[in-house]
Amino acid sequence: MYIQVVYYISSRTVTLHGFDITDRLFPDPSTIRKNVSFSLLNVLEPISETLYEKYDVVHIRGLSFVLKIEEWDGVVKNVAKMIRPGGYLVWNETNPGSTQTIPPTKVASQGAALPGYMCELRGGNLFCCNSIPNHLKNNGFVIIPPLVPSASTGPIPEYAPVATPAVDTGFYIHVVGGEFKPETVETWSRNYVSGLCSLVSYMAQNDVKNEWFTPETAGEFVEEFLKETGEGGSRVFFDLITVIGRKEI
Repeated sequence: MYIQVVYYISSRTVTLHGFDITDRLFPDPSTIRKNVSFSLLNVLEPISETLYEKYDVVHIRGLSFVLKIEEWDGVVKNVAKMIRPGGYLVWNETNPGSTQTIPPTKVASQGAALPGYMCELRGGNLFCCNSIPNHLKNNGFVIIPPLVPSASTGPIPEYAPVATPAVDTGFYIHVVGGEFKPETVETWSRNYVSGLCSLVSYMAQNDVKNEWFTPETAGEFVEEFLKETGEGGSRVFFDLITVIGRKEI
């Protein structure tokens, strides 16, 4: 899990608490370090007072595919209560509408359209991440301008694009999917394709109506999708957006 990755790249004196709405992906307790813990938390519900101003940094990721348009502000209000004055909120997301295939092929492009389709079906916004800076500013955060990675600022992350990151409106870091390092694209595309296949399975099992496949033809769709995105084929790209806000003192 992400929190375990953070553990290995951070100081051993840092206490890390991981939260999720389900414990399905929580690791075996016997494998967890003493300074790492996992608990259940629904960010749409009121935050327990025991978590008020408990953290110096709160990191959020992966909510863009599940939040409705009207839920974003409430999430920021809830999470803000967990952060100490002067602390930071770091938010990494992918716009559901940013998924694309290069080069585009028929079924691969249809598979890439699924996250956006499901997002809108649940009442979300294809480019909801663009509103994160405003939600933070409206709830007592000062946006930290993004830094362009360089040798002077430390090691460049493996997902750093070949070109300099585009800074949209000066409020967030926007890493365009098509600019990722080739070796990163290969791995991330393969993982994303696997996730999209699981999404097809979910849609088929729950008979989610769509224009591309039925419960009966979902298997054929996945087979062709994997064929088109296999070795030497299309790669599934997605943009990354990171917003960093500092809670006012």
